[in-house]
Amino acid sequence: MFKALKALSFLTATAFTLLLAAQFFDVRRLLPAEYAHYDFASYNVWPSLVAMLAAGTIAAGAAFMFFCAAALVCGRVFCGAVCPLGFLMDLSLRLSRTWPLKLLFKRRRFKHKKSPSILRACALFAALGLTLAGLNGLVGLFEPYALWGKIMRLALAPAATAANNLAASFNDEYAGGFMQKVHIQNVPAAFTVLGFALLGALFIASALRGRLFCNTLCPVGALLGALSKFAAVKIALNPHTCISCGKCESVCKAECIDFKNFSVDSSKCVMCFECGAQCPNGSVVFKAGKRILKSDCAQNQVSAKEDIGRRAFAKSVLPLAALGVAGFKNLETRAPKIQSAPPGATGVKNFTDNCIACQLCAAQCPTNVLKPALAERGLAGFLQPYMDFDSSYCRYTCHECSKVCPTEAIRFISGREKHALKIGTAVFFEQDCIAALGKECTACAEICPVNAIAMTFKKNNAGILIPTVNVEMCVGCGACQYVCPSAPKALIIEGLMLHENAAVKIGKGEGKHKRSGK
Repeated sequence: MFKALKALSFLTATAFTLLLAAQFFDVRRLLPAEYAHYDFASYNVWPSLVAMLAAGTIAAGAAFMFFCAAALVCGRVFCGAVCPLGFLMDLSLRLSRTWPLKLLFKRRRFKHKKSPSILRACALFAALGLTLAGLNGLVGLFEPYALWGKIMRLALAPAATAANNLAASFNDEYAGGFMQKVHIQNVPAAFTVLGFALLGALFIASALRGRLFCNTLCPVGALLGALSKFAAVKIALNPHTCISCGKCESVCKAECIDFKNFSVDSSKCVMCFECGAQCPNGSVVFKAGKRILKSDCAQNQVSAKEDIGRRAFAKSVLPLAALGVAGFKNLETRAPKIQSAPPGATGVKNFTDNCIACQLCAAQCPTNVLKPALAERGLAGFLQPYMDFDSSYCRYTCHECSKVCPTEAIRFISGREKHALKIGTAVFFEQDCIAALGKECTACAEICPVNAIAMTFKKNNAGILIPTVNVEMCVGCGACQYVCPSAPKALIIEGLMLHENAAVKIGKGEGKHKRSGK
């Protein structure tokens, strides 16, 4: 039974992780439009909690309540069978035991470790406090789904895209098929280094200590672990049949089994079922209270001379990577006073309060205008996406980011609503405009999707045409700032604290659907 449960848990975690990863790897936009409607990211525990608090509805927190209830029934099934970061840690552990990595990370037998209850409580209460204070960007620095999203967006997705393009370059006959070259989403080098640093730290920690993060800094693990102490059904050791071989403890990646005392710390157990699958005589059992519900006892004869193996110790030092300021904007860049929030965010405060910086919206953005923030949103907004209009713009007909946000930081809007939505206003700096200096340039007026920029004659000089912005019609898409050839930019977008409707005429909208559960 435990072997079947182990396989089922692994398959479930694999399937759910692939469903989430597809949105990060879909650089060619091959997924059907309906895919985003299932909103798989919102099935994670903490994003569901944030969405419930932001929307003020019980339905938005369905996943949060379901997995909390499941923890009270049968323990931390979310951690073992759903969590994408947990799957990545398990995958890292498996890879560390394959050649040639096993030469560096010698196969390690896990040992029981006492639960760091104070550290786990601090992580949980810190996450709850920051969430209630609207500082979810900081929560995203140690919340599992947000960390997984950062690794996917900053490291793995660009790497996979580069690998695809490299393979395509070797054989041009595939250029129009599966191996077609695709555009690599522009992620600053410093953030790519950060993404791989996170991945490397996770890999080393998993290779040496299994689910170490889950039972130390993870707020979801701390919350579900606290509830699992009161679970109706728990994994336990049967002291009457246990032969004290220690196999269950040696394979427990959560380090929650103490075979010498026949105890299992249910607050740390991630329900991977590895212990039961490895037990030679079925002494790992399910218990409800003091009653054994099921045992896989086969009463196999175990040799007294069974080799439990020698202990191995692998020691590694994770160097501190110094993230330089390479890739930062040059000194001639003019920054807005207020950074724009993506369409559907309703305003800057709602976005910064509820965004956990999972990077899913940035991965879905077809123009790559959404970039991870370093200092653009302040310390509390570290790695939260911001709209970099110097490098791209928000497409007038696009509302992809509003389809995928799991926390209600960006709420769903239809195409029709997007057309009239004003997220910022273009501000003109005549002293920097090359047209004002007598050079012919009408780029901003030509690209504006709502005709909010018109070329008018400059005062006191009837022969020179300069841009004039109709602030009521401007939607703040950033196209004018993007194409402006001046340095610094003569047009920049000042974000609005609260989004509003622009004075533009709109036709029939697109995308009348709504996300399920929202």
